Amino acid sequence: MLKDVHRLLEGHPIYSEFGCFGAVTIETLHQDVSKYELPSCVPEGVQRSFDAARHAYIYSYFSYDLLTPGVSQLFACLELALRKRLGRSSDGKTGPRGLSNLLEAAKKKGLITSDVSVAPKIRNVFQHGTEDIIDPNIFLNMLEGVTSLVWEMYDPKRVIADGVPA
Repeated sequence: MLKDVHRLLEGHPIYSEFGCFGAVTIETLHQDVSKYELPSCVPEGVQRSFDAARHAYIYSYFSYDLLTPGVSQLFACLELALRKRLGRSSDGKTGPRGLSNLLEAAKKKGLITSDVSVAPKIRNVFQHGTEDIIDPNIFLNMLEGVTSLVWEMYDPKRVIADGVPA
């Protein structure tokens, strides 16, 4: 149900002293995601997409259900990062389409070495609709995984050596 306009800035009860996660503050949520940053050579659009996911986590303080679209945004960020790093158009009309194919192409080029077989399956749960609302710890685990993959693809030393524009 949509929150009453006069209660928009009230924290969600799940973060209250008596909620599932104990007394969590918006500052705590901000600190959680501030630990994760992308390399400065990451394209601006990828950074913006990443920040949107981190903001969804922070603003879940007011609306807990923002965690689920926040995870969707993480996977959108990963897909955009892959397209940009592989030199594919952001409209997806050239080169491999879909997260699985992009990850496979990145692995073949040696841009990533991590096991990413489960990523497309998780992404599909969130992209194709779910009634589930995840908890903050799961969000942070996924944030860590996406951050790691983007760092691997955009390692500043590798990007400079490859001559790939940021």
